[in-house]
Amino acid sequence: MFDWAQFPDEEQSTILASFPGEPEAFDAITGLITLQADNQPITICQELRDVLYIFKSVKTFAVNDNGDVPSSWSVVTLDQGLGSCVHGIATVLDTGGTSIDYLIICNFSGMFVFTGTFQFPELSWKIADFWSSLTFVNFLNVECYNDSILKRIYTIMPDQDILLMGDYQHGMEHMKLRWVPWTADILIILSR
Repeated sequence: MFDWAQFPDEEQSTILASFPGEPEAFDAITGLITLQADNQPITICQELRDVLYIFKSVKTFAVNDNGDVPSSWSVVTLDQGLGSCVHGIATVLDTGGTSIDYLIICNFSGMFVFTGTFQFPELSWKIADFWSSLTFVNFLNVECYNDSILKRIYTIMPDQDILLMGDYQHGMEHMKLRWVPWTADILIILSR
């Protein structure tokens, strides 16, 4: 298990951004995007519609490129109650997290469509009792995948030995999703 306590609080809330068009070139001073330190590490980041969304487990921030160095970009707090787990943004097939014009985000409260704000009711609304009964002992191991061809969301929950499948062939709406928990007597191994 990864121990965030080994890093100072400031390092848990700092992102190093690369130069435009040069993903391996960084400036250690002007390339820093710093959030307010609060003993919660940044869990994941994802770009959507030219906005960089930064997630902690229960917080969400947005950053816009103003054409200047990343350290001058303003950070806006979007949500102080919902965020994302480490692998909580559904990977679309093998290309990343963005699907058309939204993200699918998994967190302690459920699974949500994210379009710049969390959409309510959550996608997991039908299974809210099931979701709240889960013991997320190690939420770092939860992973989400979006199969946009078969229109299915797969959520791997290895601590519970469950693969939760959400079928959205009839629409990406909380009332139209069909959920099925798949279990097996085999060990689920994640490849990262």
